[in-house]
Amino acid sequence: MPTANATFKIASWNEEPYATEPQKLTQAKVDRTFEGDLEGESRTEYLMAYGTGDASFVGHERFTGKLGGKEGSFVFQREGTAGAYGVRERFFIVPGSGTGELEGISGKGTWESGHAESYPISFEYEL
Repeated sequence: MPTANATFKIASWNEEPYATEPQKLTQAKVDRTFEGDLEGESRTEYLMAYGTGDASFVGHERFTGKLGGKEGSFVFQREGTAGAYGVRERFFIVPGSGTGELEGISGKGTWESGHAESYPISFEYEL
């Protein structure tokens, strides 16, 4: 299985609470830009739950652009935690979500980082 290596930057982060008692629950819309094997943009919609320490989240991210020179789009399903240490996340490409030259794509990965301006990401995929 080939591995994609890229970096991304967060272009915008808009988070709104939809419940505050007894735990804070929010929805976040996050736009990212990617460079490297993955070139393009994405929009992620997260649901987040805040406890006494870490936040837990799940979300879907639609990527549009190029992967290894092939153009199209696909959707990542993401889940993880965030806290003072940064972010820990697992993700996979939603089966059947690929379009264009990325139709039929599958893949998965993990990601962990402290807070930064630019984040490295890598994942295995198959086309």
